[in-house]
Amino acid sequence: MATQNNGRDGYSLVQLQMLMQSIATQMVALNGLLLVAQTCEDDWERCRLVDAAQALAQGVGCLADEASGGGIIGGMGLWHCGQGFEKAGGAA
Repeated sequence: MATQNNGRDGYSLVQLQMLMQSIATQMVALNGLLLVAQTCEDDWERCRLVDAAQALAQGVGCLADEASGGGIIGGMGLWHCGQGFEKAGGAA
């Protein structure tokens, strides 16, 4: 049965397939952004393309980490906010 739990934080095979599909789709977008950035002559525009590529890379990394149980780099906060996120937990 395709929806049985596979043992990874309760995710079913269908859920893991959805994660992989999202990762693949975002990587296609990332590839397109980088292709455009390579040929872009305007520095400001190239910087924005690189910013967008970085955001996609962070999102893909976060999804891949989540699919593997979150033990590779860390959680969503670490992927999107950086190394100091965990340490700032009690600051508010």
